[in-house]
Amino acid sequence: MNRYLSKHFKVTYSAVFNHLLDIMTISNEQLTGLILAGGMGSRMGYAEKPLLKLGNKTILQWIFSKSENQVGQFLISLNRNQDKYKSIGCPLIPDIDGYKSGPLIGIYSALEFLSQSTELKVPHYLLCLPGDVPFFPNDLITQLSNEMASSPCDVVMTKCDSQLQPLFSLWALSTKQKIKKALENGYYGPKQMLSKLDHKLLYVEAQSALQFFNINTVKDMKIAQKLINDL
Repeated sequence: MNRYLSKHFKVTYSAVFNHLLDIMTISNEQLTGLILAGGMGSRMGYAEKPLLKLGNKTILQWIFSKSENQVGQFLISLNRNQDKYKSIGCPLIPDIDGYKSGPLIGIYSALEFLSQSTELKVPHYLLCLPGDVPFFPNDLITQLSNEMASSPCDVVMTKCDSQLQPLFSLWALSTKQKIKKALENGYYGPKQMLSKLDHKLLYVEAQSALQFFNINTVKDMKIAQKLINDL
């Protein structure tokens, strides 16, 4: 191969490679983050768990600080006390009536909202984050995005050690009708309908006792506070 052809080949190969990288990468703007805060908080005295103070931040602020630079926009799924969240500035999405309560209807309601919105940018994917789990790996969202980009599917869910974390998940917008059908069949959680979806699992390891620690009770809050103090 002469010098000209060799140089031309290298330039062409580089351009093609960079183009493939662009195709196989999901940008922040293609993600809408959904914080699932629709639970009743019955084991916490019906408190709004995302607004409880943990250390120097609320649980919601911990979640935002971990993820706000990795998504284009946020929605919050909730069904009560919306006035307490209005100052945050995110669209507040109540559950659509007629289905069992649970995280699945929260996800479906957000997908339906996005499909009808004329004000928000329409993303390619919906990133779900539970509103009572403030700590997760810094690169989790990037890992979920890369897993989806490498081989597109309906949903990528997180699995930490042997525990499935179905609410740390990335959903293609095209799953909306599948979720609706699952809801009509009485499903209420993402884990229940996993076998109905073209799905992938992202395997991660917890880097500390705080990561993926679910705050459901007053005792959990005390444990989380102690873990923060010990850092």
